[in-house]
Amino acid sequence: MIAHGVVSAAQVRSEKMKELIRAGVVPLKKKAKAPYLDALAGRVRAAIAGNAVEITQVEGAVVLVLPARTLFEPDLTTLAPAGEKLLGAIANVLRGEQALLMEAACHTDRLGSAADNTAFSQQRADLVRDALVARGLDAKHIIAIGSGDQYPVADNTTADGRRRNRRVELSLLPILR
Repeated sequence: MIAHGVVSAAQVRSEKMKELIRAGVVPLKKKAKAPYLDALAGRVRAAIAGNAVEITQVEGAVVLVLPARTLFEPDLTTLAPAGEKLLGAIANVLRGEQALLMEAACHTDRLGSAADNTAFSQQRADLVRDALVARGLDAKHIIAIGSGDQYPVADNTTADGRRRNRRVELSLLPILR
């Protein structure tokens, strides 16, 4: 859906998947999706056990919710040592997964201007993508999205709510026929 020149995330994903298939990626059969996602979630869960990461399956994807305080140095677009280690563990599991599209969507709280939050979150999303690529994942399989403060999951009027809103959602989307 296009509104005022803005392309929806679903459209970006769809176009990226078509591009990957045209480039030779062999998609999964639809009936293989559920077992594939279950196995993928289990492997990721085992690799990152002990980290403060939520792992869920939502709308045909495995979604990892990574707290910004774990990944990044406070208020910076620099990975923290714990973030480097966590992304390395995730990359080790995902390396070689050709029928997979990854979307790194970074989110902020509502402090600051919307434009600044969007730019800041895009820088962090690009950093996550670049870190995964540096650890052996194919850049063509990763979309980096700076969502800014558009999709809060908690109340921005409290410190805890703002902390919860500062996050990275790494969606693992199987490429299907």
